[in-house]
Amino acid sequence: MMKTAMTISPPSGVLKFVATLSSLDEGIELVAKAGFDAVEIAIRDPKELDAAAIQKTVEKNGIELCVIGTGQSYVFDKLSLSTPKEENRIRAVERYKSQMQFAAHFGARTTLALSLGVIEEGTTREQALACAARSL
Repeated sequence: MMKTAMTISPPSGVLKFVATLSSLDEGIELVAKAGFDAVEIAIRDPKELDAAAIQKTVEKNGIELCVIGTGQSYVFDKLSLSTPKEENRIRAVERYKSQMQFAAHFGARTTLALSLGVIEEGTTREQALACAARSL
């Protein structure tokens, strides 16, 4: 059976999704009332969130948290797993690890899109891929 999900973001998030309201609780409730099976939460830093409170809200609304979106780390902090700048890459790896641990609390997966980064000016695709491979 195919499941449906909607992406939301904490009110403090950089990306303002349609389903982002005044709180994550309100967003999760909206997703459930709209008939979705699950919710994806796009986050910047899991330290800013209360996993136990989110779990309670998800359970109360009868849906699951299926994915933690990680792209806000790139959008807001410019953390990139593919940058040739080693210090930035190290910080990106640490952030992504914390996002994966946060996702594991829910039995959820993580996305790796914007967190992978972009090919920076002066960097070839091959160099960016090599940096990303080292990071991962």
